[in-house]
Amino acid sequence: MAVPSDSDASSISPLSVDPIAVPNTAETEKQSVDEDSTPLPPPPPNGGIFAWVQVAGAFFLFFNSWGIINTFGVYQSYYETSLLRDYSPSSIAWIGTVQSFLLLSLGIIVGPIFDRGYIKFLIIAGTFLIVFGLMMTSISKEYYQFFLAHGVAVGLGSGLLFIPSVAIPVTYFTSRRAVAIGIAASGGSVGAVIFPIVFHKLIDRVGFGWTTRVIAFVALASLLFSIAVMKSRLPPPTQARQLLDLMAFRDIPFLIYCLALFFDLVGLYFPYFYLPTYFTTYLHAGGNISFYVLSILSASSFFGRIRPTCSLIVWDR
Repeated sequence: MAVPSDSDASSISPLSVDPIAVPNTAETEKQSVDEDSTPLPPPPPNGGIFAWVQVAGAFFLFFNSWGIINTFGVYQSYYETSLLRDYSPSSIAWIGTVQSFLLLSLGIIVGPIFDRGYIKFLIIAGTFLIVFGLMMTSISKEYYQFFLAHGVAVGLGSGLLFIPSVAIPVTYFTSRRAVAIGIAASGGSVGAVIFPIVFHKLIDRVGFGWTTRVIAFVALASLLFSIAVMKSRLPPPTQARQLLDLMAFRDIPFLIYCLALFFDLVGLYFPYFYLPTYFTTYLHAGGNISFYVLSILSASSFFGRIRPTCSLIVWDR
């Protein structure tokens, strides 16, 4: 067997070794140190002015998303008796149905966008769509115009606001997280109390167009506050999650929970859409009570949003 000579051995220099096969140990260690030295976000403050300002901002996101959608009953009644009297109640209800559907279903897309850090974009775009939709509703004449403006545009805007309204406040709290979410969610009830009253007080004085514009201006003013103050405490992740994670549906408890929510929400909006019309048409109640019944219903839901969070704190102790 031939033995390699000294000249053959000396011909193999370090430069002849494939650089891909032998990694640069120094660079690898440096990269590892850099990754390990990435500063972690501080723990949640669990209170403080800035944290509660985030809750206030989320309150107005709920106020102008769930609050406006839960107000649709007064529009349903007015459309049936005035602007869209030639259409069936079911056809008119499709406007509010699309609003509700878009608010919840857009979470599939908005969630990953939120995770990538586009928080301001979501809130600004949602604000624009809600205000634009209400303004276009105020000048609409035909059914398809109401459907696109009041149903699609307002629904899309509400869907963009929903995820930030829930996801931002929870990052600022630990033990007070339930209270923060309860206060923020109560904005939907407060909005659904105020907007029907505004509609009822203005509709005979200034007409449908300016009544809807006033609601749009209220939404714009309150949402500008949310745009100015809301900020995520956590930096966006370096690796974004998938747009649709089908693996989650292999979790049986999670799947059962989703099905329960589905059936829970199927009939949720019947009272919100049809109570004013029912009081006027079948109970022959006066115009005032037919409008105020929606505010009364929403005021009751305010306590339903706050009380469970307080109970969670007591039980946790």
